[in-house]
Amino acid sequence: MKVYDYIVVCKRPNYKLIDGISQLMLLLSMISFASSVESPATGIKSVVLSSLIVGITGWLIYSYYTQRKGGIAFYRIGLIMGCIGWALQDGWQWMALVFFLASLLEKQVKFPVEIAFDNNEIVVNSLPKKYYYWNELSNAVIKDGILTLDMKTNKFIQKEIEDSGSAILEKDFNEFCRERIDAEKAGATVKV
Repeated sequence: MKVYDYIVVCKRPNYKLIDGISQLMLLLSMISFASSVESPATGIKSVVLSSLIVGITGWLIYSYYTQRKGGIAFYRIGLIMGCIGWALQDGWQWMALVFFLASLLEKQVKFPVEIAFDNNEIVVNSLPKKYYYWNELSNAVIKDGILTLDMKTNKFIQKEIEDSGSAILEKDFNEFCRERIDAEKAGATVKV
């Protein structure tokens, strides 16, 4: 595992749209599953679908309270339950794949963006990972809670960051970046 000199955590965006889509998918699934349950629910399929409806409802309630407490609601477990339910629905097995993919993608979408810096490169943990090298930058700085990467190609990358901690850490980071960029301009490498 590689160790980086600095890891900058970017602020999380608002996930209302993603959460709304997940909630809608789960609610529509529960309606569909409920229409497939036989009355009385004596068959295996009906019992499983009824259990999934209860499980999804419980997960939606849990996610709601997690969000109200200031946490981030993850709907992966509910989406996996939906995946199982759709796999049991005649003619709708393709929806199981949609739910499975949604459960996998939700984690990546809600993972905080981190930008790691070391003597050789800058790595953005996105999907796919992005790599930048110091010789591609003309400036890199944190100021007023915003990380700015100024590329030599006149491309800017600006990200609002989580609390940077202190002015001293900000100053150290900016000095580190300045040294790396100056070293690349001079054609030298910084010794660790």
